[in-house]
Amino acid sequence: MNDAPSVASRPQPLTAENLGSMKSGKAPSVASKKGAKKAQKPAWAMTAGQTEDAKEAEIDELLEFAYELDYEKYMEDYEVRQALAIIKDRVNEMTAKPDWKEQIAEEWNQANEEENVQRQARREARNNDPDAQS
Repeated sequence: MNDAPSVASRPQPLTAENLGSMKSGKAPSVASKKGAKKAQKPAWAMTAGQTEDAKEAEIDELLEFAYELDYEKYMEDYEVRQALAIIKDRVNEMTAKPDWKEQIAEEWNQANEEENVQRQARREARNNDPDAQS
């Protein structure tokens, strides 16, 4: 038997009770969540009330996910810890300069301006293309 620590939990011993609960072939949480999710209309086909209800449902789902998230499980994962260390190093590198806030704001605004220029160029190209107009 391998005594090396594992990130995932170890499987339960196989018993008659376990087999009985596995007859469906899917974990209970997977089956119940799949059935609970119904098809949604596209955003353009929803009324204002339906759009608001959909947003509320999405917020509820995200909150439920956050509450059920096992933070410790992910922190035990080597790749997650490595990624977080890289992010922390990058943040420390960026904030080491005394004018880091201004620099970040300038980079953000410059990227936003570049996006707007590209978006405008695409619009102009679309408007000038005779095949695109009907």
